[in-house]
Amino acid sequence: MGTERSLCLWHRCTFSHSFSVALVDILDAFDLTENAKKIEEARDSAGNDMLKMMQIVFPITTQIQMDVIGKYGFPPDGDGKYSK
Repeated sequence: MGTERSLCLWHRCTFSHSFSVALVDILDAFDLTENAKKIEEARDSAGNDMLKMMQIVFPITTQIQMDVIGKYGFPPDGDGKYSK
């Protein structure tokens, strides 16, 4: 029982660390000059209109995130395990 618990805690800790590293990489990707410029231009284009924000800005930020998570074993198509 102790070994199983230790393994479970190790797995959880490893997953948590991997998640943290991926999150930092995503945030760093947003700060890249090229990506920051795309996001800023999209935000300027959308203005204060939330619908335009969802139509213009969200797809750009989603694409940036998908480009990063592919490095961590997640499928870059966004479907993941839920695809049929």
